[in-house]
Amino acid sequence: MVLSAGTALILGQSLSPTISRAIAEAATVALTRPVPPSEPGPPAQIVTTEAEHVRGVASDLGLDVPVVEIAPISEAEDIVDSLLGHLAGRRQPHEPPSGDDWRLLLDQCHAYLRAEPWQRWSDDATFQLVVRTAAVPTRHTLVVMGAAGMVRGLALYAGDGVPASVLRGEPNLPEDALVLMLDSAEELPTEFSAKAWRYGWPVMDVVPGWLSGTARGVADISRDDAHRLVLAIAAILAHDAKDPALAARPGEVTTGRVELPARKPGGYSISIS
Repeated sequence: MVLSAGTALILGQSLSPTISRAIAEAATVALTRPVPPSEPGPPAQIVTTEAEHVRGVASDLGLDVPVVEIAPISEAEDIVDSLLGHLAGRRQPHEPPSGDDWRLLLDQCHAYLRAEPWQRWSDDATFQLVVRTAAVPTRHTLVVMGAAGMVRGLALYAGDGVPASVLRGEPNLPEDALVLMLDSAEELPTEFSAKAWRYGWPVMDVVPGWLSGTARGVADISRDDAHRLVLAIAAILAHDAKDPALAARPGEVTTGRVELPARKPGGYSISIS
């Protein structure tokens, strides 16, 4: 992807088998079909994480401009992830998670993986969960996934029960549902593992993936979705840490708070149905 430093607009993009070919195709589009308010012509300089390849392409295109090499920028890589998600058919959120949101979510996912709550809770067990972000509560039904030998993780469904479509085994993700999957890197889209490792995921053979259900199909998660998942994981881990007999008792409520990025307070309460 070729981005304008002044406007953050995507000036050119390409998916190609080699780095050099992708750079050449994206650069050609940026030079010959500029996006307003950009004007035709070469840039003053090129800033890139792939200086060697870019210098070669620039020479082939007759561009005599400075090429500055920098370390990879996570937020720029997130833009590429968003493009790949769009091309894969997943809807993209208006407000994606920030770098701090991703780091917090990955920390929680790693804690969830280490705790292995699916060893103690079956897929048939349902939890009533209320999460609060910015003092706005939302009610969900939480299911711990993995006891049946399927993908490990958890699912959040809006409201007080598991949707009928899920009980019937329909493959589509219901509207307002959230899913965390912990699976091998080979089974999940490559952009999921790339994002996880970019933001500090310490495990190589298992990576997390996240999906959201919307009225118009499956989507990548938004910032609010990430916060809800953080609170949901914190809630089930806190409840799971109690004495098993107590945790399995209907009406036993576990509450807690989590400080979300930008000093945004978050809270939860959870009990088994």
